[in-house]
Parts: sequence; C-alpha cells; structure tokens
Amino acid sequence: MKKKDKDEKNNVPDSEESVMPVDGQETVQEPLAIDYEDRWKRSLAELDNMRKRTEREMDHLRKYASEPLILDIIRTVEDMERALDMPKMKKQDMLKGFEMILKELKTTLEKNGVVVIESVGARFDPDLHEAVLQSCTDCAEDDSMVVEELDRGFMLHDRVIRFAKVKVAKYEEVIE
Repeated sequence: MKKKDKDEKNNVPDSEESVMPVDGQETVQEPLAIDYEDRWKRSLAELDNMRKRTEREMDHLRKYASEPLILDIIRTVEDMERALDMPKMKKQDMLKGFEMILKELKTTLEKNGVVVIESVGARFDPDLHEAVLQSCTDCAEDDSMVVEELDRGFMLHDRVIRFAKVKVAKYEEVIE
C-alpha cells in the first residue's frame, strides 16, 4: 500500500505538520507542540505575576518597616509633651522625668538594633572613627589611641550609620 493511501485511511493528511517516526520513536504532532507552547506561556505569565507580587511586597516592607520604631518614638514624644504641660513642676522632678524619657529613648534605639560605638581608650579604627583632632603623646603605646570622643558614633546592626568624631593620640619622640 502506498503512503498516501495509508494516510487517507487514517485521515491523517500528508503535510509538514505530521512527523515521521525515527528509529521506533512515537510521532510528535501539532497538538503536543501547542500544549507545550501553552504551558510555556502560562509559566511566563506566572513568573511575571510572581515578580510583580514580590515588588509590591518589597514596596510595602520598605514603606512600613519603621512602624514599630515610630510607635516607640510617638510614646516618648507624648511623655515629653506631658512633662512640659505640668506648669508648676519642681526642677528636680522635671530633671528626673527627662532622665526617664532619655532612658526610654535609649532603650528604643537598642531594641531597634542601634548600638553606640565605644571609642575612648580604643585604637583608632577608620571603619568606626573619624579623626578630627590630634594630640601629642610621649608614650609609644598610646600612639593611635582615641583619647577623647567629640561626637558619639552609632551602628545599626552591623553597619556604621554615624562615625564617632574623635581626638587621636600621636606618638612623637621627644629629643632632648
């Protein structure tokens, strides 16, 4: 039987769309290719939707990440406003109140990952300190030591957010 007759019996047109079997493999026909193309398009659409959803979530996180910190600061501001509203408060009581508010602010900073950089008595570290002044010392061991802190430095978790402004000792040999 001729190939054309065989194809007519199976109602399969002899065209480029049908693929001849190769070494016993099954034929791949157009519906299978359409199925793969459909799956591919759906996968691309899912990937695009996931990217957009992730962007929205990241924007939301950036926008509202500081909410707990803001709430803590609002409480402290309200405490300060209450302290200022008391017209006949004794100076000693007012001082004690502001000390409590300062302690509350420091606790808020620590709770949110802010740490003070300890400087005085430490070796000068350009990754933590900014040397703004220098003082002479005659002791070689004190060379590059921080002798005074002019402004405190702060770290947020593992990143310096403000360098400590310091005065650094510089060893100079005294010749007599």
